[in-house]
Amino acid sequence: EPWKLTLLEAYYLIERGELEVFVAGRSTDPLSAETAWTMFSQTAAAFSSPLRFAQLSAAYNYFKAQGWVVKMGQTYGGNFVLYPSDPDRCHSQYCVLVRDGDNPNIADWLDVQREMRVANQTSKNLVLCDVHLEDRSPAALAAAPPQSPHIETVILLRWMLKHEEVGKERKPHLKLKRKLNDSGQKKGGKTKRKS
Repeated sequence: EPWKLTLLEAYYLIERGELEVFVAGRSTDPLSAETAWTMFSQTAAAFSSPLRFAQLSAAYNYFKAQGWVVKMGQTYGGNFVLYPSDPDRCHSQYCVLVRDGDNPNIADWLDVQREMRVANQTSKNLVLCDVHLEDRSPAALAAAPPQSPHIETVILLRWMLKHEEVGKERKPHLKLKRKLNDSGQKKGGKTKRKS
């Protein structure tokens, strides 16, 4: 079965020497990482600009370095979904919304609110990922991936009103609360739970 890779996934593998891409009619040599970056960032209409491609690439690399299996998250309304291991064997735990950390926009919070609803309905937690780039100039972003991007992440959990605590919505939050309490209250090898 042929692979179906996004430009982000393809660039990640090219940069690591795990994938060779040949362009028909251009050369008999595979694309170098530098040429692939320039080509992908300039032709990535789905990413809207080289800046957006650079931000998404930085976030993708960040989560891959953390050990996550990163897949595109458009189905869930976000940029990525994160799996702890093989996506065919487990459920994605997080949906990631990548934001421009250097240019916050109040409209971004409407996206956050929408994404929180979708994440809640699909049993995922939402991760806000703010990407800060040192050099945001179009020339620099078209030439090479950003050097030393600064990434900030925050996990958002849905806030529940008291009257919402009845029924099925409460169960995942109780499990999370127990998990957090269990890990924070271990003493002498025994776990104490508060009721």
